[in-house]
Amino acid sequence: MGKKVHKGKSQGSVFNTVLISGGLGLSKIMGFLRETIIAAYFGASYLVDAFLVAQMIPQALFSVIGSSLTTAVVPLVTEYKEKKGFASVLTFVNSITTIMLAICTGLVLLGWLGADIIVRLVAPGFGGAAFDLAVKLTYIMFPMIIGLGLAGLGSGILMSQKRFFYPSFIGIPYNLVLIIALIIGAKKWGIYGLAVATVVAVAAQWLFQVPDLRRGGFIFRPHIDWKHPGLKQMFKLIIPVTISTGAGQFNLLINRLLASGLIEGSIAALNYANKLNNLAYGVIGLAVARAVYPEMSEAAVLEDKEKFLKSLYRSVNSLLLIMLPFAVGMMILRDPLVRVVYQRGAFDDQAAGLTMTAVLFYAVGMPFLSVRDIVLRAFYALQDTLTPMKVALFTVAINVGLNLILVRYLAHGGLALGSSIAAIAGFFILLWKLRRKMGRIKASLMLASGLKILFAAALMGGVVYGELSWLQTVGGGALWKLVILLGCGASGILVYGLLVKMLQVEEFDILYRKLAGKSRPKAASQ
Repeated sequence: MGKKVHKGKSQGSVFNTVLISGGLGLSKIMGFLRETIIAAYFGASYLVDAFLVAQMIPQALFSVIGSSLTTAVVPLVTEYKEKKGFASVLTFVNSITTIMLAICTGLVLLGWLGADIIVRLVAPGFGGAAFDLAVKLTYIMFPMIIGLGLAGLGSGILMSQKRFFYPSFIGIPYNLVLIIALIIGAKKWGIYGLAVATVVAVAAQWLFQVPDLRRGGFIFRPHIDWKHPGLKQMFKLIIPVTISTGAGQFNLLINRLLASGLIEGSIAALNYANKLNNLAYGVIGLAVARAVYPEMSEAAVLEDKEKFLKSLYRSVNSLLLIMLPFAVGMMILRDPLVRVVYQRGAFDDQAAGLTMTAVLFYAVGMPFLSVRDIVLRAFYALQDTLTPMKVALFTVAINVGLNLILVRYLAHGGLALGSSIAAIAGFFILLWKLRRKMGRIKASLMLASGLKILFAAALMGGVVYGELSWLQTVGGGALWKLVILLGCGASGILVYGLLVKMLQVEEFDILYRKLAGKSRPKAASQ
């Protein structure tokens, strides 16, 4: 990659990150409300286990096919817009949308034909009522693949055009439909009503984006231009991406498969814990990754290596600044956190205990899962999908091997820990591969900031642990758990902020200057 100067829009990825974080943050708040309602009505029971297995199957298939299309479309749309013009982009988008709809429709038909076989393969530990329910719910929920495909592809198209508002707030209609359906019909229609509402909610995500797609000039007309060079390029890119995303879904399938043979509620506990641990990842980590992806793709097309690397290391360091202390805090405060968020109605002490264990082990890998997404998108921006595929297959082997060993000693907690270790290994392997591909990637800047952040997070953790131990001896009850959570969280933020300021973590200084309205510091030396 040569070095060419290109001045983008002044707001850049910082504005986009704030916008996406706002949308994802609101979506996550509504998502937590949705999960607490589900937990209150159904607890950590076989009903939720069966629902999650049925939901996972179409989601896994979408991730393997539809998500791969979404990932591949951003750099290609960026490239053809820069080099060929919008007419070429529109032809390309109509072609891949038509192809995706055909694939998703075929998958729905296959899913209906083999629902019982699929459930038996995915959850071999299920029997009796749990198995029968999972099969019925699978019939209901398989059509959501089409909605997932349209919504995901629509988001990819809009983000490639740096239109971030609607993709950022896509979770709002989804959660709104489900919350309303749960409040109105949970007692009357039970878990079946939740399944139907989920399909409607996914369709609402696509419909939510249609007005902005039309404003951007993307009006869908079923057509496939097999001669368009973008299709050949896309098929070349998408096969490794499909294998990579499929590898991630395979991990999830293995987790559910092994958890289906554990005590009732293990799958539900893993899901509830994953929702909690993905809070910062979904609000901050995913926002940064989405915002920086078009920017890196543009830098790659324009062969601006300096801009590309700056986007990379700034994003990684900024994420570590937030995610490491968040993970430490969740590990220490998992008891009051789980009880405040979930413990009501059918969610009893056993469900809380199972969820706390999973929260602890998932939090270990959460920061690395976030920064791994940044490095993955760096490869995709360079239109290198083969390297991430190889790394994904290797980390799957690590994950599966660890899961088979750790589940014997830590039950469902071992499944969460295996996933975390695999995420850590995947990040460092990808970073090493990127350095071999590009030469210097300013890894020393990442390491210097990373060590300072880790030290500050560890000291913060010690303070919060001491405070938690004292507060737990003072009182109990649901309200006191909330006081503990808020009090320890606030003091942890204060201590951590002071520490990173004292340690002169560059990303914190940049954020502080922005909030204080001061001039931007000089760029880091190379």
